[in-house]
Amino acid sequence: MNLKTILLLLLILSFSNCKNQDKIDNLVLESNELAKNGNYQKSIELLTQALKIDSTHYLARFNRSTYYLNSKQYDKALIDLKQIDNVEPRNDDIYYKMSVCYNGLKDYNSTIKLLNKAIEIKPNDDSYIKDRAGIYWTMQEYEKAQLDYDKIISLQPLKAEYYVFRAFNSEELNEYENAILDYDKAIELDSSDFRTYHDRGNALLILDKVESACSDWKIAIKKGDPRKKELTKKINKNCG
Repeated sequence: MNLKTILLLLLILSFSNCKNQDKIDNLVLESNELAKNGNYQKSIELLTQALKIDSTHYLARFNRSTYYLNSKQYDKALIDLKQIDNVEPRNDDIYYKMSVCYNGLKDYNSTIKLLNKAIEIKPNDDSYIKDRAGIYWTMQEYEKAQLDYDKIISLQPLKAEYYVFRAFNSEELNEYENAILDYDKAIELDSSDFRTYHDRGNALLILDKVESACSDWKIAIKKGDPRKKELTKKINKNCG
């Protein structure tokens, strides 16, 4: 084969690669637009076409894994995420997405393992630690959950919801006084949430602080708690 023939073949190959790349880019863009409108299945089909052209295309595979995840096709999302992990190990976002898949499949031990990997990379990411605490809570490992709630509060001491989460967990540990202290702090930070008054009222009732419990339930009603009928019955029963 002479030099002229070789150069011609290289030119043809380069042109073909450019055409393929353009087609993949267009498929990825079109799939993104469909996904914005919630049409994940069609987006997945387009990205599958792109990956048939180039199975190593990172963005196509990453996006497909996300759309599988969004449409709760956890097994398929995991296949894509594991392939990405082989190419780009120690990516906390990939570990996190894998943990969401395992959580969706109710494989909580695997969920914890993947969250641990994400936290190892970003030890002060409160969202990862919060999710791990939630899984521990689901697994009824309340002592471990409490350590995580302590951690996220130390990282984000002005987030009212974190105090509420820890209060829930403290109640599971029968530490109602501690739970009320956290509800107090949550209300100090955000007094608009009727749910916090509702839940603090329940904890106060368990401690036989009936008058305070009824006061909280009345505030919850005023703030728009949709459980007005249920709360009114509790107030009438306990407060006369």
